[in-house]
Amino acid sequence: MKIAIRDDDVCFYTNQEEFEKAYGNLGVPISISVIPNAYPYHGDTQPYGQNLPKECRPIEQNHNLVSYLKNSIGDSKCEILLHGYDHMYVVKNGKMIPEMIWKEESRLEREIPLGKKQLELIFNVEIKTFVAPSNEINAKGIRVIEKLGMNFSGCFHGFTRKFDSYFINNFFKRYFSRLKYGVPLGGTMIFKHHKELNTVGISDLDRMKQIFFACKKNNWNLVIVSHYWQLRDNDETKKTLYDFVSFLREQNDVEFSFVSECF
Repeated sequence: MKIAIRDDDVCFYTNQEEFEKAYGNLGVPISISVIPNAYPYHGDTQPYGQNLPKECRPIEQNHNLVSYLKNSIGDSKCEILLHGYDHMYVVKNGKMIPEMIWKEESRLEREIPLGKKQLELIFNVEIKTFVAPSNEINAKGIRVIEKLGMNFSGCFHGFTRKFDSYFINNFFKRYFSRLKYGVPLGGTMIFKHHKELNTVGISDLDRMKQIFFACKKNNWNLVIVSHYWQLRDNDETKKTLYDFVSFLREQNDVEFSFVSECF
């Protein structure tokens, strides 16, 4: 069984020392969802710090961070995933709408390939996995990443995708998992042109152990989502993640992997 840790929201505004402090002692590979061109705020929150200039900056301008990530890739400590293009939100009826939902498909078709190429040139890697900002995506976004030959780390919501045998099969796999275990996992979801693998966030330790045993029983790989700034700001959440990793080390047939290896 493969276990992956996915960190979201690394970008130009990321403090390298904060990232290292969050994961440096964990001792497992980290799959890093990188925003190619980021704003310092996510809607009405400011995860990267207060009073930052409200401008979009490309990650390559943070030279220390890029150098650190390149070295980590070379040491097989991390991989790069594509996390949208700019993670920009708009407000509609008082609700924050994430990038892959509010942007027109024509814009996504232009920006997402640019972001992918941008990161591949910076880090000299091929990026095969897409992560949607706020983990929200619909049919137009899926079409865009399919054209790029990418898999999706997350779970497609709603019924706007094509109603075919792939959809029906995966719907019932997720429904079974939700009904029996309380989480819509179901292992790797195979569609015609891509694969999807749902994730879980950090909850309490007993709940995470319960999810682990459900995955192990069904031979499902497991992806756990975190944010370095979440671990920075919440000691209890950080302790839970570290305790869960320690628990996993004691289990048989568990392999810490990258997200791209879990599909």
